[in-house]
Amino acid sequence: MKLEVRRQKYAGCVLARTKVSRRACSTPGATAGLPSSAWWAMPTLQESPCLRGERTKPAGATGCLPASAEAQKGTVPFLLRKNRDRPRGVSLLEVLIAMFVITIGMLGVAALIPTGHFAVVESTKADRAAACGRAAVSEVKIRRMLDSNSWRWPDPTPALNVLQGGDAFVIDPLFVASNQAILLPANWYRLTAFPYDQDYPPLNWGVYYLHRVTGVGMSRAVAHRIFNWSDALIFDVDRNDPEARTRASLSWFDSDSGNTGAASYPVRPTDPPPLPPDTAVPLLQAHRDDYSWMLTVSPAPTEMNTAGMADFRKFQVSVVVFFKRDLSYAPINPGSPPSAEEMPPERLTNVTLTGGGDVAIHVPDGHMGFNDFSQYEAYLNVRPNQWIMLMGLKLDGRVPAHFGAPPGCRRVAQWYRVVMVDDVEPGVINSNNVYQRRLTLAGPDWDPTSMLNNMTCAVLVDGVIGVYTKSVDSTQ
Repeated sequence: MKLEVRRQKYAGCVLARTKVSRRACSTPGATAGLPSSAWWAMPTLQESPCLRGERTKPAGATGCLPASAEAQKGTVPFLLRKNRDRPRGVSLLEVLIAMFVITIGMLGVAALIPTGHFAVVESTKADRAAACGRAAVSEVKIRRMLDSNSWRWPDPTPALNVLQGGDAFVIDPLFVASNQAILLPANWYRLTAFPYDQDYPPLNWGVYYLHRVTGVGMSRAVAHRIFNWSDALIFDVDRNDPEARTRASLSWFDSDSGNTGAASYPVRPTDPPPLPPDTAVPLLQAHRDDYSWMLTVSPAPTEMNTAGMADFRKFQVSVVVFFKRDLSYAPINPGSPPSAEEMPPERLTNVTLTGGGDVAIHVPDGHMGFNDFSQYEAYLNVRPNQWIMLMGLKLDGRVPAHFGAPPGCRRVAQWYRVVMVDDVEPGVINSNNVYQRRLTLAGPDWDPTSMLNNMTCAVLVDGVIGVYTKSVDSTQ
């Protein structure tokens, strides 16, 4: 029989490893003749005190370690097994793959930040538009804005006849007061049309407009105070003096020109007053002027008599809320049409209703003297969540001819929210020499067959973010 004994020393413990050939061990009585010195001179795997977990030192050993259960079965020493079972490290390739996956995830999260910010901003605008609409209705009732005796044309003569024929009309003192200074009094009549593009009527648009009126004594300062929502207040912070308290910014009014400015409230003796005492009126808390509003008013047709006249008491009032409204008066002159960047904030288009809330706003080729595709695209520019107004001449046999409208017709108008804009590039298409953009609207029912010549127009106004509609009785 072949016998091989190996001595190994691990951590001061001498281990004996006996190796017997399979052939020799398979012979009956092969181990009987072995001398005891050869067999027991050194402990075997099974009988080694170190592997049995004993704390006694065998002869010649300098230390002893406890053995594992697997090692006690006679397979391999505990220390050799421990080194082989140690966890394997991570390779560089695995690290690079993990970094790539994490990078893709972080880029996806980063891409959501602008989208989330835009959604928060839009929801904030919608919430403030609703609050502004409710506050405006309260102003209408408190200031009795539906009293016809308080209405004035921009010139400013009484506008009692604005209700002639039961037409819808617009109360917009902020626009009128902001543009009276740039027009000669002889041309103030141009401010009476909404939208003002009807000054140069293409096709038969001359009667498709609403009258725009103002109020008694509505100077620019007064209109600014009433028709700008005052909840977005301004506060001044002195960044050079962290210990200084935040002070509300106050607006002052020049009693001579009606212009407005802003100044900090003089809380210290060393602070100069905003204006000399003889030219300044009491200070008012300033706000950002981001949110403003106007009214579209539709008389109740049930109060109209057979002669087409009535002493209207009930109205459907729509508070139109703007965000950073452009108040400029810039009508289009077909002889010198504006560029795509200079389109007026109020525009008029034709409308084709296709059913289910889907419409197409369009203008003919050569409209207003346009000769470039970008001009049509800018003129028909509409975004989702914007509001547009549909307008038409509703057939009503009780109404006589008035304000250029044929007999048997009265002007009606409704506001609609733009749910979706056709995303087909470039958005505006030319079909049979007609430039059009397709939209999906949400709002009240509109019957085009009840309109004169089945014709409906749309008024596009930049900056409209909300419309709050309510029925109001002027006597209450």
